[in-house]
Amino acid sequence: MYDGSVTLEQISKKGDFGIGTVNGLDGELILVDGTFYQVRADGKIYMPKKNIKTPFATVTFFENESNYLLNNINYSSFKLKTDSLMETGNHICCHFF
Repeated sequence: MYDGSVTLEQISKKGDFGIGTVNGLDGELILVDGTFYQVRADGKIYMPKKNIKTPFATVTFFENESNYLLNNINYSSFKLKTDSLMETGNHICCHFF
């Protein structure tokens, strides 16, 4: 049940942002800006080949709704500002540094 049936190449046609796993649950699969990353149990990040298969992945074409420029602030200020910008606590919010 953990052998993949779909390649990363095929998945990349369905989206440029998402999460999943690879054959045999060999780590976490992360897709950001169309690039796949595999985080294995050793904590290292690998760039998997596009012919690797996945038994599970959820992807979408990412479209941000808004951008904010925050300069020279510490984490506490950053968290306070981003929390104030969210309309509700029930949304996904991505923080990129």
